[in-house]
Amino acid sequence: MSLVSIVFSAGHNGSRALVTLAIGDRYRDMFERHCRSNWSAYAERHGCDLIVIDTPIDRTERAFARSLHWQKCLILEHEQVENYRQVAWVDGDIVINPSAPSIFDNVDDTKIGAVDEFGSPDPATYRRSLASLYLRFQRTGVPFVRNLTPEEFYRNRGLPEHREVVQTGVLVCSPQYHREVLRKVYECYEENAMAASNAEMAALSHEILSRNLITWIDPRFNYQVLIGAEQNRIENVTTLRTFRDPAAVGSIIPILKQLLDRAYFLHFAGCQALMSYLEWPSSQSDLSVP
Repeated sequence: MSLVSIVFSAGHNGSRALVTLAIGDRYRDMFERHCRSNWSAYAERHGCDLIVIDTPIDRTERAFARSLHWQKCLILEHEQVENYRQVAWVDGDIVINPSAPSIFDNVDDTKIGAVDEFGSPDPATYRRSLASLYLRFQRTGVPFVRNLTPEEFYRNRGLPEHREVVQTGVLVCSPQYHREVLRKVYECYEENAMAASNAEMAALSHEILSRNLITWIDPRFNYQVLIGAEQNRIENVTTLRTFRDPAAVGSIIPILKQLLDRAYFLHFAGCQALMSYLEWPSSQSDLSVP
């Protein structure tokens, strides 16, 4: 059985929760240092619970042969989650702006709320920033899979094409209505059969869209730091990913502040090391989340 940390927020009525996995010392430390305080403030403001699952839900040999990211597909059947009306799954490398509106607003229980990967912050900006990022990757030898369009994203993973891609780092869903679709993705798609799969994201996106379950939510609920940095023409963004160039990192600090002010949920996918700069003292940076 998983050990679960639960924070009951003010106004709790047992209907909604923020849920994440923080498995292993690295991810538990990252969540405690960079996420718990701002997530708790957000949960309290909107009267929902915070549930942090810190051991694997599936402990079989098959489970350990795959990326732990797949286990987000099992959260709706977890004993501490299954009785909620709605839950918001949030990746553990996301900082939440406590002043953001409720992510549950305008998402019906029967639908899954998410951001379109190719539409954040808007389609034109995303594609322009992605193309620029790929050029940087080419110049610096960073391996990547070229996905300049949603159709290309699915083709590269051997899946039917769609015109959108569900960014599965943030999902609003319901144990009552969506447990089966998430379980199907977990059982029927294998990471080793799709080497470029972004773990569960392509398969889960395909199933959600095929079943017409999606409700698109404000892109600010899953704002990508790497895209935001590229949008602002920050040089050496590829070295930011590996945290090897202090000068390059210093150049992004004002941009991080801007992104944090602009975003509801700021996603550090591919550049988690930059999360530590949110704790810089105010004399050096004004980036701490209230």
